[in-house]
Amino acid sequence: MLKILPVDEFNCHALVELSRLFKDVNFKIYKSSDSEQFITCIFSVFQSNLDCTQSWESINSTVAVVGHEMMHSESGPWNLYLIILTPDTLPKALKYKIENDRFAARKITFSLADLSLESSDPYNSIIDNLILGADLELYQENPDRKNYIISDNSKIKHFLIENEIEIPQDRKPNSRLIRKNFINQLLDLTTPP
Repeated sequence: MLKILPVDEFNCHALVELSRLFKDVNFKIYKSSDSEQFITCIFSVFQSNLDCTQSWESINSTVAVVGHEMMHSESGPWNLYLIILTPDTLPKALKYKIENDRFAARKITFSLADLSLESSDPYNSIIDNLILGADLELYQENPDRKNYIISDNSKIKHFLIENEIEIPQDRKPNSRLIRKNFINQLLDLTTPP
């Protein structure tokens, strides 16, 4: 199971450099523990929306330079996230501009006002819900045209933990069969009673 953990600030050149260059922004970096599914999330917590407006492009450029240490493979830029946290919701035009900028990293903007204070680690909660999709539920349309949940996310998580196996990604016939069986077992969890 993929786990994304905070990075020790003293062992991360990128975190030290970002903190040195942007003193008014609080940075946290989370990295996955799995080298095959490598994900890095750089959180930039701004004190004001104006600070974000003035600094996000410079931070993004710095991430392009110092973020190379966090890139694990060719797909590194697609697995590097710059998550921008602001006190209030950003104007739609700025949010659109930031999130659709393709340079250096994928970008997600999030308002601290929308952050769940119930979580012991709100950063990991953001990662789980916005990147890993832990909050997704499967729906199926019934004949009455009403949608209903066909899976309980906890059942799927339990199944994945219980059946933590290496799923081969090659095109060999046996690998395809393993993937097909795994998917069929997952689909069985989503069948309504």
